[in-house]
Amino acid sequence: MKLNMNKTKQALTLLGGIGAGATLMYFLDPDRGNRRRTLVRDKAVGLSNDVKTSVTGYSKHLKNKAAGTYYEARALLGSGAEKVMETATNTLTKAEHMLTREEDASKSKSVSNGKSTAKAISS
Repeated sequence: MKLNMNKTKQALTLLGGIGAGATLMYFLDPDRGNRRRTLVRDKAVGLSNDVKTSVTGYSKHLKNKAAGTYYEARALLGSGAEKVMETATNTLTKAEHMLTREEDASKSKSVSNGKSTAKAISS
């Protein structure tokens, strides 16, 4: 089994070397290699430009869509938008205070339980 895998690895290495040699020969050909390298470079630059254009266009689209959604929501809520934001902020603040109180209460319980346990053990 190991011998078979070793031969497979050697065959793949040989094929990789042949492929790399052929590629180098293709691009470093003294007659047409310069033209081939230029063609590959131009295609790569063109692809890069296409990707950049697509990403830029899509990001502008998303930005405009978000702005449109914001203004639509603002128009629907009208002057109530400020009231909604104020209510949401107040609710969030109350929730934070409640959580803080619960955490403090659970900490004090664990401390008092620890003290009573220590007293019970020493008695």
